[in-house]
Amino acid sequence: MNCQEITSSASYRCAPVNDSILFVEAPFCLAFDGGRIGAYIQDIGRGKVRISDNSSILFTALTHGIKQTPSRAKKYIEIAQNYGLTLSDDGELFIACEQRDAGFFLARYIEAASEISILCKGQKPASTSNFEKIVAEGLTLYYTNRVRRDYQVFGASGHQLGFPFVIDHDKAVPTYIQTITSPEGHPNWTAVYNTLGKMTDLQNAAQNTHRVAIVEMGDAHEMQQVASALANAADVLIYERQDQLQRLAMVA
Repeated sequence: MNCQEITSSASYRCAPVNDSILFVEAPFCLAFDGGRIGAYIQDIGRGKVRISDNSSILFTALTHGIKQTPSRAKKYIEIAQNYGLTLSDDGELFIACEQRDAGFFLARYIEAASEISILCKGQKPASTSNFEKIVAEGLTLYYTNRVRRDYQVFGASGHQLGFPFVIDHDKAVPTYIQTITSPEGHPNWTAVYNTLGKMTDLQNAAQNTHRVAIVEMGDAHEMQQVASALANAADVLIYERQDQLQRLAMVA
């Protein structure tokens, strides 16, 4: 088995790994990573080959913080099956076929890998903003071990609510904190409305909570609008300097 027998297209990169395995890179990339989609093609005898990602696609997804859950795994498996492939419990995407059909099934493999990668891209966690990093530094300075990151709590709706910070999560009155950025001096209004819904849901679930929205300083008029929008659901802190964070928590 050699590269010419598998693909004659110049757009593919192909190199032998050993006497029975080739590694092929397609001219297509993983949507969540930007790396080229690759496949190991192994001669398994009797005129058959095995095409596999060696579990690399979902492993790479994990390195990007894309968590694997049973519901997500089910969707990945469905995609693989739609293209006639198998996704194992170990996350390996593969198929065995006749060597003469390797080109056809390699194309199917690439389509499945691409579709799985697009799904993974939508599951990729949002990157932490510079503003959130600044707030994290201040909270860690003033509250040390009392701060928890990426905290989950159930709201009155029954939905799980995620907050970037909570102070004194195990005390009578925990302080839940949501940050809101102001790119180019204007508040992210989508984040404002999402925060309003989240804080209201939490308030309805538990009155004995302290809820704080920390907003990156921006246009003064819009800062007033943000404070008014969130007034009934949370305290609003317009962030200008680090020492403003010293008295956020209700429990000393």
